[in-house]
Amino acid sequence: MNTQCVETPAHLLNLPTSFEEAIEEVAALESAAKRIRWATDPSLWVKERLGIASWSGQRRIMRAVCDRRRVAVHTAHAVGKSWCAGMLACWWVDTHKLGD
Repeated sequence: MNTQCVETPAHLLNLPTSFEEAIEEVAALESAAKRIRWATDPSLWVKERLGIASWSGQRRIMRAVCDRRRVAVHTAHAVGKSWCAGMLACWWVDTHKLGD
């Protein structure tokens, strides 16, 4: 029986051939993981992607949009409903494929 180890070229295993390629692949995987998290959490998208803090009422509205088909918001004037709607529109465009 032949127990000699035969090396398989990295390109046949789809492995990075250099340290730089490995770093790029890790960065791409991290980016994909963020996009998956962002697609289900608009308040996280606003915080991480835009660097904007939202208050608890706005986060509650954003969660409701993810959980329900229709959302009605009953609040007083100037509490950020329009801002929240704008952020939700931007979130949807950035995290969903055209036609979703």
